[in-house]
Amino acid sequence: MKQVSTLALLLLLTACGCQHPTEVDVTQDGEQVDVTPLAAADTSAYENAIDSTAVTPEDEARFPGFMLVTRATFDHGSILVSKTLSKVVFTDTSRPYLFRNRPVGYFGLMIMRPASLLSLTINGSAMLPVPHLVRGEAFGTEYVGEVNMVPGSVMSWRAGADIIGAIDVSVQIPPAISVSSPAGGSVVPRNQDLVLRWNGAGAMTIYVSARDSITGKSRPVLKLTPLANVGHARIPVKVLRALPHDRSFVFTFVLANRKEGALVTRFKGNVLAQAASVYNSYVELR
Repeated sequence: MKQVSTLALLLLLTACGCQHPTEVDVTQDGEQVDVTPLAAADTSAYENAIDSTAVTPEDEARFPGFMLVTRATFDHGSILVSKTLSKVVFTDTSRPYLFRNRPVGYFGLMIMRPASLLSLTINGSAMLPVPHLVRGEAFGTEYVGEVNMVPGSVMSWRAGADIIGAIDVSVQIPPAISVSSPAGGSVVPRNQDLVLRWNGAGAMTIYVSARDSITGKSRPVLKLTPLANVGHARIPVKVLRALPHDRSFVFTFVLANRKEGALVTRFKGNVLAQAASVYNSYVELR
């Protein structure tokens, strides 16, 4: 097993642009966590955010199609807000949206013709077409719907074959999450270990992101995967000190059930179907 000092070095290499970080196991007081430094992401090409969709930059690069339902909680300390997202988008990667000669998004395809008698539904309720936005501009179509996310229930997307093939995909809703540490709005010292505490059964993943307090945009820098969900994990001080020197961070706790692959016939590309519970704690590191 590699030592934490090796992890700190990997983190520093990643912050400097290393594109091939590796996983390291960290053991503290009987707890074991896979810690993965994340390569620097091009956030200008990142349409979804981990804190609201549980979609990572890696997912963005792998999947041109998404079927998402997410219940996300945003804990700023003085403000606690929960939102539910239901979204379907299939993009055409041959039609990029260019910004400064770089692709930062792709055209959102219509699934149903406007005059079609068929519809895309989520748990029997029709999803509505809305503009697919890239950098705030309409660039094709995506679909949104109203959902009631009950943990343990099944979320199903269905549509008859029209512009693309038939859709019939189901994913189970994971348990809800609550987090007691780090508490939203708290100040986390870098000179001592940080104990994370949460409620929510299942395969937990925790992302640590540096956040621009002015724009609100975040960039994920670290992924923590507890090998067993015991409701707590410890981040050693050496890891905290190796994080970027930003002061504003968000700890994003994710429980997600997902299916991926060629889920839709006649659509050229893999699709990620995901139901996720997300809890975000916004903190300062000093």
